[in-house]
Amino acid sequence: MPLEPFALERYMAPREFRARRSLSSSDCEAVVMAELVAGADAEVRDMWRDLRLGYTESQGHPLLRREIAALYRGVDADEVLEVVPEEGIFLAMTALLSPGDQVVVTWPGYQSLYELARSIGCQVTRWEPDPGTWRFDPARLRALVAGAGRVAMVVVNFPHNPTGWLPAADEMAEIAAPHGGHEEGRCRSNRSSWSDTWRRASFARAARCRAPTARRW
Repeated sequence: MPLEPFALERYMAPREFRARRSLSSSDCEAVVMAELVAGADAEVRDMWRDLRLGYTESQGHPLLRREIAALYRGVDADEVLEVVPEEGIFLAMTALLSPGDQVVVTWPGYQSLYELARSIGCQVTRWEPDPGTWRFDPARLRALVAGAGRVAMVVVNFPHNPTGWLPAADEMAEIAAPHGGHEEGRCRSNRSSWSDTWRRASFARAARCRAPTARRW
């Protein structure tokens, strides 16, 4: 499967660690390992002290999978697979999409969220925000799904990168609702794919949500 060059990484590679000041990073300020380990319990501190730089279980460390599962309702540790973001996007899209599928994706966005679907041979429709408020209108999403035909996947990324827009709880529920009801038989096993990296980095403390993974209706 031919893939387009990752334009953002190609741009950042010669600049990111050489610039005197960076105003373009989308990640949070990192902590040093000593700070991170200092906040751990005795069991985890001992694990870090005795860490060996070898292979681990292919699904990920059982303790970490258990902690990840605890963030969501209705998810067991055995259902968790630890991946880096790019790997997760690649695995999900290559498993769930086929050439000719219709995919709706938030735009602008991380290149992998739309370019991988395009490389598979999917038709990609952009869901763009209001240019004055950066709000992604759920009604607009419904219209795009209705007009795209047999939609196989809706890809969203909130808090949105790069605008930072975050939907309210009722908007999120509307976005996550099945999008296949507009016409019987027109939407093939519609799925939603969520990029969840920064969900917990919001000011308000939110209740645990349902797992923002691929969902099938």
